[in-house]
Amino acid sequence: MRKVYLILVAVALMLSSNFTKAEEAEFLSITKVTDNVYNLHLNVGVVVGKEYVVLIESGYGEYKDSNNKILSAVKSITDKPIKYVINMHSHGDHSGGNNFFAERGATIITQKNAIYSGDFESKYPKNNSISFEKSFELNLGNEVIEIEHMISHTFDDGIVYLKNSNVLFVGENYKPNYLTYLGMFGLDSFNTWGEKALTKLDNNTIVVPAHGKTLRNKQELIAYRATYKAWFDRIKSLYQQGKTANEMSTDQLALSFVNKLNLDNNPEHHSKFYQSSIDGLIRFEMDNAMKLTPTQMQDYVGSYQLANKEDIQVEILAGRLVAKQKNSFISWLKPIGQDKFESMTFYGEHISFSRNKSGDITAVKASFPEKTHYQDRLTGQWSKTSNSSS
Repeated sequence: MRKVYLILVAVALMLSSNFTKAEEAEFLSITKVTDNVYNLHLNVGVVVGKEYVVLIESGYGEYKDSNNKILSAVKSITDKPIKYVINMHSHGDHSGGNNFFAERGATIITQKNAIYSGDFESKYPKNNSISFEKSFELNLGNEVIEIEHMISHTFDDGIVYLKNSNVLFVGENYKPNYLTYLGMFGLDSFNTWGEKALTKLDNNTIVVPAHGKTLRNKQELIAYRATYKAWFDRIKSLYQQGKTANEMSTDQLALSFVNKLNLDNNPEHHSKFYQSSIDGLIRFEMDNAMKLTPTQMQDYVGSYQLANKEDIQVEILAGRLVAKQKNSFISWLKPIGQDKFESMTFYGEHISFSRNKSGDITAVKASFPEKTHYQDRLTGQWSKTSNSSS
């Protein structure tokens, strides 16, 4: 079952002018990062420009009245309007308020792969939106915001750097409240986002993780990543020794690394998610029995069609076979048998290809170990119509 990791800090609905600044900050769960930059503990950054405000993420949406809480928080900081909302990735707890803020005049900025999210139709406005491929820049007069795409926590993930303030928002690639997810391409994603983030940093850069109140710096980020890699290597060693996932979860050396990753100093840190984190490592990084050559992968590349359904596109991306369908899913495909793949989503649907007598790929279909929210969109058999993805 897909696990939804939602960590909320209580935020009040109303402000009182009698509060001191410290009381207001606690009441609204606001952390002041610099003079013009704030972090709300609803997965939202606030950047106050000369004439308008930019939000980094849009929060949980209607869940626990996140939309109005964000508005109240921004109004406690400035009277300037919210003109842009930057989505760092498409998960609902980061993009849930998109339509709310778009209806109030904000433009939503997102990476183009968000169209493959199962939440795209419901959480992204048809108007008031900008999509980009590799990078995007906003000049606020007193601040320049750089957004850089990477395939990490999702296929539409990114980092957001504020050049004048020297602040880096890294999203869920760096979290204080539970173990960081390696990313859609496993360790490759972990390495990629680290390399991109570290090129932005100097010894004075403030690093803002997702899902927490903590602010960090370059050395702390480097130490976190080194400790995480040590944990990863320990789990891999135990896997190679034939240990079960349960045995791995109680290994004291592995736990010693995990305890060092407790940025919030919370005694319950990781406890709810540790077993699933290990299961994810095994599934993405260690349980890879089959390999395909680039030539073999090329056989599957193309566009697949089914009447009244969105096309399925299959392509090679960063050396991996990737399948995607608008408003549904995007995933790399791990080979598990002849013409059979596991889709590396939370649900692990199986993708099977058919061949004709000449050995050419002619069709694709999916089967589902458990129900998914996009199952209806992906049910049926798609016929191959071309050998190159669009």
